[in-house]
Amino acid sequence: ASKNPKMSCEGHSHDHDHSEPDNATSTGLGTSLRPSIDFSSVICLNESRPNAGRDVLKLYEDRLTPNPSLSSQEDPDEDPELLLVVPFEESVVIKSLCIVSHGGRGAGNG
Repeated sequence: ASKNPKMSCEGHSHDHDHSEPDNATSTGLGTSLRPSIDFSSVICLNESRPNAGRDVLKLYEDRLTPNPSLSSQEDPDEDPELLLVVPFEESVVIKSLCIVSHGGRGAGNG
């Protein structure tokens, strides 16, 4: 019997569906979680401008655009790390996360 590589489920039970969701929030990577984000509760610590953390949660088709962008505070005495808290309105499963750098200050370090 020939195996269909798309249907191969070696290593786990086969009690799930392999089909892609058919709705407006579906991408090649799966279903977008953006409609489930509680945008009014998104916070970002150490962001350089208010609501920058919320603003970078872009639509899939806008994911490669350089603006809006997110950077930490410029004060060298401040913590340069960003902490982005993204609450959801319902339980979700995150399968992938895309973070794109456009080569600004500190990009590519670390």
